[in-house]
Amino acid sequence: MSFTLDTTEFVRVINFYKKKGNWIDILETAAENVLDDIVSDAKDNASGGLKNSISGYVSSSGNSVEIVVGSSHPAAAIIEYGGYSPFPPWKEVGGVLPFPVAKAVFENQPFAEPQPYLRPALENNVGSLESEVVSVAKQNAP
Repeated sequence: MSFTLDTTEFVRVINFYKKKGNWIDILETAAENVLDDIVSDAKDNASGGLKNSISGYVSSSGNSVEIVVGSSHPAAAIIEYGGYSPFPPWKEVGGVLPFPVAKAVFENQPFAEPQPYLRPALENNVGSLESEVVSVAKQNAP
């Protein structure tokens, strides 16, 4: 008894996966497929104006594909990482907060402890991204 293995298809598959352009396409498609889940998770961990300001996009340059999720909210970084809050501008000097509220924010330092919303969203979806890369690669295989 003997078995013969036809390696023609095997070589085509290896050549497909060796090409950098194929991997960029696979990773970019997979990233775009999970982007909405990541943004949704980030919004689940935020509220108010911060929640409404969260957005994301996928970009590629050279050998890298990036998933970028962020917020345009002025307090986004200090909420994510925590830290000292300087006296915020109040209405009389061009800000949006009434003076007593600005003073209370400064005195109470509500952002001293980090309240991450972006990092957990990204970390929680790493498995989904990995699964999506495998799925897209299988769909695009020769």
